[in-house]
Amino acid sequence: MRMLAAAGFGLMMLLGACSTAPPRQQAVSDTPLTAPPLRPDLFGAPLDVPRVEALHTLTDAQQAEFLAYFSDPVRAGQKPHARIYGYLERRLGSFTYYAKTLAAADALDQNQGNCLSLALVTTALAELGGVDYGFQRIRNRPVYESRQDFVMVADHLRTRLYDPTFIPDPVAGRLTRPFIEVDYFPERGQRYGGQVAGDEVAAMYYVNLAGESLVDGDLSRSYWLLDAALTQAPDNPGALNSMAVLHRRAGDARTAEALYGHLLAVHGDSLLPLGNLQNLLRDQGRLEEVAALDVRIRQLPVRDPYRLVEFGMQAYADGRLQDALEYYAQALDAAPYMHEIYWRQAMVHHALGNQRHADALLQQARDMAPRVSDQNRYQAKRLALSGVLN
Repeated sequence: MRMLAAAGFGLMMLLGACSTAPPRQQAVSDTPLTAPPLRPDLFGAPLDVPRVEALHTLTDAQQAEFLAYFSDPVRAGQKPHARIYGYLERRLGSFTYYAKTLAAADALDQNQGNCLSLALVTTALAELGGVDYGFQRIRNRPVYESRQDFVMVADHLRTRLYDPTFIPDPVAGRLTRPFIEVDYFPERGQRYGGQVAGDEVAAMYYVNLAGESLVDGDLSRSYWLLDAALTQAPDNPGALNSMAVLHRRAGDARTAEALYGHLLAVHGDSLLPLGNLQNLLRDQGRLEEVAALDVRIRQLPVRDPYRLVEFGMQAYADGRLQDALEYYAQALDAAPYMHEIYWRQAMVHHALGNQRHADALLQQARDMAPRVSDQNRYQAKRLALSGVLN
């Protein structure tokens, strides 16, 4: 799921499940808290958004193809959840991981999608096959990607298909229902973040689409997608944080601040909403409150790479070049795939007179960048630097 967060230097962040919500912290209070009122009047008339049922509904042709495989007598000896996995395994041979979130039918039609798209496909097949399923959040280091003045932050979600033939046998010690996990990138050392309810998965879908709409500048569609997310899961942290960033972008800092406060009260301290709130207060000149939030941020156990990049940028602006390199090194350790960090390092080494090292870093940035526009930008910087080298 994608969530929105504001970072320093004018950067906005969208957290997303491959994009999913940030880890849920212990709530500050067990007393139900009422969310602040929103401002739909800022975003125009309601827009149609995809229905929840449509997210995991396949076309007639797709259903027929799957059911033919599922019901084939040659697979009669396989358990139902294993048959579903076998079908997915066959389809995934030509399936491409793609950062955009797609509903189940579109993901199968296009043979691509992110982990949330895969979860929706698995849901659709499980429902057709009469197999129980569940979702699990994976809390390994999230993936970061910058787009325009936004940062896309992706967590990970996977699906479990449960054995429908299982019968508990306390005498034999068989109490846990067997399952098969459906995951794009299974790996050792994964940290599990608990089960995710179906309404939360639907909310993730809407938040992801809302983030894409915001990047495209469509504030109205982003709002009504987030409204759908909050209808599914009123306390979803991604939807609340995204809604706060959206209101601030629309010029309503008061509602944005109230939403951040509500999110933190319900879910406890988390880096993205704290950073968003801190930047909102900084823009208003409320520096004592900014400093107080900085204390809370520094107490958090995880520091994301974009925060470290911010510290490096500030150190670079202050002329503290070695400090900048240290911050960038820490950020690169957390996210070695982030091409922007190599570019930032190159800027520092250029300022230090290490031109050949700067050129090598720019080449790394170009090689790591997934988009042609970024590749061309880094190549242009290399060509400009070549005049210094020659």
